[in-house]
Amino acid sequence: MPLPPAQFPPAPGPDDFRMLRERGHHYVDKTRLIVEWLRSPDQVILLPRPRRFGKTLNLSMMRAFLARGESDATALFEGLEVQSAGPEILSHQGRYPVIFVSLKDTKAGSYADFVAAMRSVIRLLVAEHRALLESPAVEPSQRARLARLLAGEADEETLRMSLRDLSVGLRDHHGEPTVILIDEYDAPIEAAFVSQGYDEVILFMQGMLGAALKSNPSLYRGVLTGVRRVAKETLFSDLNNVRTCTLLDPEYATAFGFTEDEVRAVLAAAGRLDALPDVRRWFNGYIFGGQNLYNPWSVLSFAQQGVLKDYWVATSSDALLRRVLLRSDGLEGDFELLLSGGSVEKRIDPQVALRDLDHEPGGVWSLLLTAGYLRADDVRYEHGEAVVSLAIPNVEVNNVWRRSFLSWLQRSGGGEASVKRLHQALLSGQTQDLARLLAKLVQNALSYHDTGLGPDSAPERVYQAFTLGLLVSLEPGWRVRSNRESGLGRADVLILPSAPGRPGVVLEFKRVWVEEGETPDQALNDAQRQITERRYAAELWAAGSSVVYAVAIAFEGKRVWARGEQVSPPA
Repeated sequence: MPLPPAQFPPAPGPDDFRMLRERGHHYVDKTRLIVEWLRSPDQVILLPRPRRFGKTLNLSMMRAFLARGESDATALFEGLEVQSAGPEILSHQGRYPVIFVSLKDTKAGSYADFVAAMRSVIRLLVAEHRALLESPAVEPSQRARLARLLAGEADEETLRMSLRDLSVGLRDHHGEPTVILIDEYDAPIEAAFVSQGYDEVILFMQGMLGAALKSNPSLYRGVLTGVRRVAKETLFSDLNNVRTCTLLDPEYATAFGFTEDEVRAVLAAAGRLDALPDVRRWFNGYIFGGQNLYNPWSVLSFAQQGVLKDYWVATSSDALLRRVLLRSDGLEGDFELLLSGGSVEKRIDPQVALRDLDHEPGGVWSLLLTAGYLRADDVRYEHGEAVVSLAIPNVEVNNVWRRSFLSWLQRSGGGEASVKRLHQALLSGQTQDLARLLAKLVQNALSYHDTGLGPDSAPERVYQAFTLGLLVSLEPGWRVRSNRESGLGRADVLILPSAPGRPGVVLEFKRVWVEEGETPDQALNDAQRQITERRYAAELWAAGSSVVYAVAIAFEGKRVWARGEQVSPPA
């Protein structure tokens, strides 16, 4: 039976491939994933990707293509790339029994609750294949274990072996090896990490996945998806046949997320192609395997609603980012630099255990990258380790960081009210108030090492980045830019009005070299002279500023001085 033509404009649809296609929803063709997977030599792959990047839909699509007994499966793929892949690929269509299970509903606050949730998930899974309980091809002992699973009466050991037992029964019943697709495999592990029962959940999952995916003669191939790679020394210690394809690897790079051409097609179908530059700024900027990608959930949501706002962050908690930010030790300067639009270069450790995050900075950066809070601009390898240039990908994600940054300030005794008063002082040229407020925030939020008293400090960068972090919430009324080419050089910070008729500000930071006999007044004079001689105000006037303030900021340790003046417009 042919499919109906697409009758709905682009929008977030069901994450079930069959339902999406049969109901005529707009579909962005990702069936190249099937072709690449079947042509690879890897028996089991793990594909960690951020949330809402199409993982569930892609696994559902793989099931629809591979599973025996899928009615009208050929029609589902009509006109899609996989249908033109040739007989080597099409020979796999409708051939295998498939186990498709999502572990998203096994998140729990304790180990006992996790086991109960897993028992419920497996009971529903066995119910999909209840024909095995009557099959003469399945061993009686096997049928008995499956019956206990279906009744919800299985003990923990039977539950742990459930995926293997089900795969064996399916192979015996159908005469073909089984494909196992596991979605959100890491959901119960992350939940246990933030609540309790982490070690017990790891041991359970280690046993379940090991039995199903290693040395299982009934297994044809397996795919796992999740947000992150759980440490090899824990979950995957016995699974040396699992190939992990991370965001840094070229394999499957465009299988999750939308390419530029795909976004153009979506926006054109929605009649919103003229919004592409704004969509690019808000939702683009992810880099997987060297490919530039958009957040698919956000693009489809915008295509439906036509409003530029935070879509992706509304679908998942940013508690993990806030936890990392608030518990960070010595990472504040890096976070502030990221907030200002800069990048940081870090060693990425994709195999750190979640419980080691608080004292393994490499794991923190890996987690933020795989979760979608950062992008990898550049990757190189030193002594077998990935060294990555990291940045915040787009406006949408920057908003999450900004909220978490303000939470950090509130913890430190600053808070949103202090930040708003600082904004008012800055945009009205009240430099005495500015110096007082900035000094208070610095005193509460920055460390001894951050502010230049430590031997390894970079204080000018830290002050500049910290101030930029305080200013990000000025947008969209103003555009905050760092080290921007203006006049005859690069200003430290420019605050440009988004529309003519508002004030503009240029900031220049100078360290007071007390050990060389320099005074705060001398440092302020130097900063003001640099602003004037290099004509940093030129871009502010060009942006239509009603008035321009030139603000010099000098600092020594946690002591701050500021001086400002109104700049005359060019003749």
